[in-house]
Amino acid sequence: MPVPDPMKVATASRLLQEIEDELGAAGASEQAMDPKIRFPRGFINTAGTYRARFRCRRKGIGDNVAYTLQFHDVLRWILQRTDLGITAQRMVIKYGIVSIVSVIEGLIYDSLTSHRLVVSKKLRSNLKKAKDAGIISLVTFGLLQEVLRKREKIHLHLYEISGTETYDLSDWNSAVAALQMLAEDLTGET
Repeated sequence: MPVPDPMKVATASRLLQEIEDELGAAGASEQAMDPKIRFPRGFINTAGTYRARFRCRRKGIGDNVAYTLQFHDVLRWILQRTDLGITAQRMVIKYGIVSIVSVIEGLIYDSLTSHRLVVSKKLRSNLKKAKDAGIISLVTFGLLQEVLRKREKIHLHLYEISGTETYDLSDWNSAVAALQMLAEDLTGET
């Protein structure tokens, strides 16, 4: 993997901090800034790329899958390109998992309805239906269940019920791997 020039990274970090310090000193740190820092182009995949990779029979679901994966790209950029501290990094991971499970839910819904199967409001039930119908493999089903268990703990109002949960890069990677396996299974559908 190519390594960026450390001086460029240091300069970008320093300049971003200087901008934030200037805004803070002016009492404007919570306000929108103009001009804005341009997000680097080329990192976020196009919606068309995602529509082609995760084909859906329903256009609305396909669009939502693509847009959610673009949001996931933004979170991935933050995770991979920044030195994010405190609990904010875990929150980025947490909402990366939420976005992946949303995509999984959309893909499963699209597949079940295209097979004319009755869809439940519960993803767990829909995953079982997809497994029982042979739409997804037993291995994929197991991975999706694990990701869903992690996702089910992400409810702000249920912390007392769910308990404290930590989220790390391995959780992010598991969610992405489960989505990739699902995509492979769905590509093999007839």
